[in-house]
Amino acid sequence: MDEMVNQFSKEIILDNISELSINLLNAIQFPLYIIDANNYSILFSNKKTQEYKKRACYSLEMFNHRSSNNKPTLRPIDIVKKTKKTFVFEEDIIHGINDSNIMEVHIDPILNKENEVKYVIEYYFNITNHKRTAQIQSFILELDNIINETKDLGSFLEFFHTHLKKFVHVEDLYIALNDTKRNLISYPYIYEGNRKIVNSCPLGIIKEIVEYIQSTKKPILVDGNNSINIDKFQNISHPRIIMGIPLFLSNEITGVFIIKNENTYKNYNLVEEFEQTKIICNFLAQAIERKKVELALKSSEEKFKIISEAANDAIVIIDDSDRVKFWNMAAEEIFGYKFKEIYNKKLHDIIVLENYKEYSQKGLKDFHKTGQGKKLGLTSKFEAVKKDGSIVPVEVSVSSIKMDGKYHAVGLIRDISERVKKEKAFSKVVSQYLAMINTVPAMIYLKDMNHKYIIANEVFCDFVGKKLEEIKGKTDYDIFPVDKADLNLEMDKMVIDKNRQVIKHEERVVDKDKVERWMSTTKVPIHDNQGLVSGLVGLIQDVTELHISQEKLMQSDKLAAIGTLAAGVAHEINNPIGFVNSNLNTMGKYIKVFGDYVTGKGTQGLEDIKDILEDFKDAIDESSEGIQRVKKIVADLKSFSRVDHAEKESVNINEGLESTLNIVWNELKYKCKVEKDYGELPEYYCYPNQINQVFMNILINAGHAIEHDKGLITIKTWNDGNKIYISIKDNGRGIPQKDLNKIFQPFFTTKEVGKGTGLGLSLVYDIIKKHKGNIDVKSKEGTGTEFIITIPLEGLEHGK
Repeated sequence: MDEMVNQFSKEIILDNISELSINLLNAIQFPLYIIDANNYSILFSNKKTQEYKKRACYSLEMFNHRSSNNKPTLRPIDIVKKTKKTFVFEEDIIHGINDSNIMEVHIDPILNKENEVKYVIEYYFNITNHKRTAQIQSFILELDNIINETKDLGSFLEFFHTHLKKFVHVEDLYIALNDTKRNLISYPYIYEGNRKIVNSCPLGIIKEIVEYIQSTKKPILVDGNNSINIDKFQNISHPRIIMGIPLFLSNEITGVFIIKNENTYKNYNLVEEFEQTKIICNFLAQAIERKKVELALKSSEEKFKIISEAANDAIVIIDDSDRVKFWNMAAEEIFGYKFKEIYNKKLHDIIVLENYKEYSQKGLKDFHKTGQGKKLGLTSKFEAVKKDGSIVPVEVSVSSIKMDGKYHAVGLIRDISERVKKEKAFSKVVSQYLAMINTVPAMIYLKDMNHKYIIANEVFCDFVGKKLEEIKGKTDYDIFPVDKADLNLEMDKMVIDKNRQVIKHEERVVDKDKVERWMSTTKVPIHDNQGLVSGLVGLIQDVTELHISQEKLMQSDKLAAIGTLAAGVAHEINNPIGFVNSNLNTMGKYIKVFGDYVTGKGTQGLEDIKDILEDFKDAIDESSEGIQRVKKIVADLKSFSRVDHAEKESVNINEGLESTLNIVWNELKYKCKVEKDYGELPEYYCYPNQINQVFMNILINAGHAIEHDKGLITIKTWNDGNKIYISIKDNGRGIPQKDLNKIFQPFFTTKEVGKGTGLGLSLVYDIIKKHKGNIDVKSKEGTGTEFIITIPLEGLEHGK
């Protein structure tokens, strides 16, 4: 080319251009102009320039930009005339309709004999591919460098988007990435025009393109909503273009890259740009994956470092030669060695006691061969040597990891010095405590948070028929039948989980000799120094004799109450018996009159006999009514006088109240009136004689509390589907506030000495608790007292 230009320069200086030169210049496959430097006219242009006819030659054109002094810059031809040197620059040139090229423009001077520029030759080289390739390489190199500088994936993709515009036309950019299971679920980066969106899933055609590429693993070009073959884009102007390109990594699709251009402001070679974009995407897939791995690794390292440094336990990693590769701050504190002091040193030579080294080295050797070992995955205790030579008891858990094809051991080591001290101290305390509780005749035991027995006294061991060694560390399910263990666990959870006491829970149990006994259990939570529940202590007392005595006491109190009422009951019975006796005497006389009338010895006439018969009938009816009243009183009295325990049965609470009222009526009828508001109640499964005892004691107390002539007792019953409520309210003298919390205590009474045993309300409380109910009292001096009894309906189905 240089020789041709030199030859042509000689000819044009001599004003004698040969036909051969013209033919050669027309055969050149790049544009070429010859311009007169004096009059700025084009003397010659080869045929290739016709393809660029819309563009005048650059030698004569002004540059589009302006200089700092706001004057047009020199034309290229003027620069060449001034410098007498070749001027080279780059420019985009429109080639055809839909092809934009980067051209390297050369403007060479042709000098005459006076060394003046007479002509210039302008010719172009198409460096588009070379330039684009160099730009892409530069872009990829820049991306490669920026990966390490950006703090996260979003920052990297934002940089990518900003610089991508230098190489391809971009208005909207969508990057969708797969998760670890190869499911396309996230759009970590979207740039719609100037609007940045994070973690949003576009709909419509973008979503369809993503799904298409996911299923076919092929790139796609779309105009509007129609897929178009890439060949059809050549020499066509497209105002709306979407490029969809899969991101591949190791032949697996790892995401989708989409460029959307709503409007293209100048034509460009779409096919060429599509190919360039695919090249960029190949690198992008690798860059994204690299960034993700880097971030994951960095996050993992940071988390491990934070966790390991914050850990109270030592974390130590040794390689297959027993050399230390990791040693956190806790390890430094436990053993006294700084990391730099122990790094790459053999761990077992330093911290293992001499008499254990041979054993530990053998186990270590086997571990490094197979990655397995007897101690692997287990927690074991041993004594280690510190830097100062002292011995520290530690607890070690070992696991294995494989790095660079070799097994490494990871050890979690905990200093248990304080624990050992506490265990020794605790053992001493336990021994003392055990000696103490063995002197107690009741059963005593301690349980931990896992409901396991820590200690139990001899009485408890004897009761369950096991030795202390067989009980320690066991749960109730190892000692008792399942139903008993279930009940114990329920109480334990209430104590430990809810931090509540269980006081005097009574139940029937069968001991090792198959003897049925009554036991009273009390469980109390144990707290540590921080006030947190750390276990419980249980106390079990054999209250069989007490329970029998209580039953007898209850019966005695019942009989005592009946004895107190005996006079009134006798009076109630005496009235009907009196008029029955009188009627019988009268009827005896009438029988004699009837006899005389029949035999004709009497003086009465027929009318007299009719009057006597009428009176005789009234006497019989009146006597029958009296007998029924006596029968009712006797039946009600009988239900209170049973000495046996009685069995549970279904009863109507309202009927029990009526029966009780009949018994105590003589105590009440001269002091007050009774108003009743009975609600509709379901049958209640209970011990009826005990429930009636409760009503009688409360009603008698109410009668005793009324000291005026306008006494009133109100009885009301109702239910809510789960519980039955009984209210007994009086308008008596009331109970002093200071005594309200004492009235259920045995032998406490507000009555005068000799007028009360103090057992009535105590028995009431025990009976209601036995039926799993509650009794509340409201009282105010001078206005009266109200007892509200609440009993659950549980057991009803069994009763039915």
